[in-house]
Amino acid sequence: MNSELNRARYWARSFIGFRRIQNAQVNPGHEALSAAEANGQLAGIITQNVDGLHQKAGSKNVIELHGRLDRIVCVGCQSTITREDINQRISEINPNLSQSLDVEFSPDGDAEIDVPLDFRVPDCSCGRHYKPDVVFFGEQVPRDRVAQAELWVSESEAVLIAGSSLTVNSGLRLVKQAVSQGKPAVVVNLGPTKADGFIDAKINCSTSVALKELFN
Repeated sequence: MNSELNRARYWARSFIGFRRIQNAQVNPGHEALSAAEANGQLAGIITQNVDGLHQKAGSKNVIELHGRLDRIVCVGCQSTITREDINQRISEINPNLSQSLDVEFSPDGDAEIDVPLDFRVPDCSCGRHYKPDVVFFGEQVPRDRVAQAELWVSESEAVLIAGSSLTVNSGLRLVKQAVSQGKPAVVVNLGPTKADGFIDAKINCSTSVALKELFN
């Protein structure tokens, strides 16, 4: 965060790679969760995803533990702008930056490109720099967000873990909380999770296949 070279590398790669996130479409799993909420079967979603696809599918009650990639925040004054805003600024001050699609995209919204040596990063008017409003590795989830998620878990009748290996503790500790409070916990996930040893049931299946059937 304190390195101009690192910030230039991040924003140049993200400027190109964000198109993959921007063009991502909801899947049947997202749609099943949205329908379950609308039908009163689901109180809300606590997600580790940063792509906004739950809202795009129609879900209303969503806690985004790790924030949103399409929202940009100043590390100084905490003002926010949209991804479209910062991409427009990047385009204006880097007119020669190629937007070729012939690149290798990464799952977290960046791309493998050769960063131009003269690449410039737009800063906030307060003089500090911007970052995506997401929790990076090594950062902490904001305490008020954690408290809200813990409240939802404590008020729930049961928890469903959908499409997560629970490798990141921000999600795993909520499952542990539910289990410690005597609530049923069910996992739907392809492959092992860190909760497999103490949950009530595990469905080793794609969420796109299983969730619609579960909520029928």
